[in-house]
Amino acid sequence: MEIYWQTFYRFFLSQTVFRVPTTHDVLTTLFHPGHPKSHFDLLNLGLLGFQIVLYFALPKKYVQTFFLLYLTFWRAAYDAGLGWVLTKQSKKKWIVRKVQRLGWLDAQRRPAVRDWIKKQLAGKMGSDYSFDVSMCTVSAFNTILGARFRPLTKY
Repeated sequence: MEIYWQTFYRFFLSQTVFRVPTTHDVLTTLFHPGHPKSHFDLLNLGLLGFQIVLYFALPKKYVQTFFLLYLTFWRAAYDAGLGWVLTKQSKKKWIVRKVQRLGWLDAQRRPAVRDWIKKQLAGKMGSDYSFDVSMCTVSAFNTILGARFRPLTKY
């Protein structure tokens, strides 16, 4: 039996309160065979497998140096990129405005994109998540950061 805590969030300006849906950790969704795998998950697993092959294929005297530089570069890029995106989101609501402008969550303007995003999020969120009930801000944030791009650079 799994026990989940309910978390509530309040938007600062509008004072709107909503319940944050349950999410599972990246390692469980990526490696557990019971969780559905998205295209991004399969890409992620392929890249992880390629790194293992690369580790054994490179000459032993270069492996440590290569992976030290490789992982340092990707960690710095992840931290800088995430910091930049979150700063733009907090100051200008960049993610939400971009998603609204492009119509990614609008069933009339971009139904194929909306359905694809809905399918991707439904596989990652808990059973208490409803795409149609969630506010645009929550779905937009999950689309861009919360459920997709974070796992690609986490390792």
